[in-house]
Amino acid sequence: MLVAAVVAYSGVVRPRLRAWGASRDEVGGALPGDDLVPDRYRTTHAVTIASPPADVWPWLMQMGYRRGGWYSYDRLERAIGAGDFAEGGSARRIVPELQQLAVGDKVGLSEAWGLTVARLQPPRSLVLHYRMDLITAGAATEGSRAGPGLDLGLCA
Repeated sequence: MLVAAVVAYSGVVRPRLRAWGASRDEVGGALPGDDLVPDRYRTTHAVTIASPPADVWPWLMQMGYRRGGWYSYDRLERAIGAGDFAEGGSARRIVPELQQLAVGDKVGLSEAWGLTVARLQPPRSLVLHYRMDLITAGAATEGSRAGPGLDLGLCA
């Protein structure tokens, strides 16, 4: 029974989790920061954002703890200690003072830890890196998709 569960998870569930919402082209294509994560850990998740990259970029720039938030479940984030945001919850507007990031800057996930800006190419890509090979890449392309990914791929 355990062997069947492992086989089912490995063959059916895990592949779907690694590509949640992403097209075959998105999963198979190269994204900024892919070279920072071993292939076996790479995951691409996607959602469609019907906006041009220049409109999505300011929202990516202000993400983070004590910044604009994660645009997710504010109550859950507060419960786990990651919900201290500039406006009390995920920002509902562009916050001008949160629009500056540079390579080497830290983007907090909580009080205790965060991600480092590894690469930055406005308004096309924001690659955030964590020392355990956990990645967030925000890549903006006209008419493409955006979404959180576990490696953590954000593609706009």
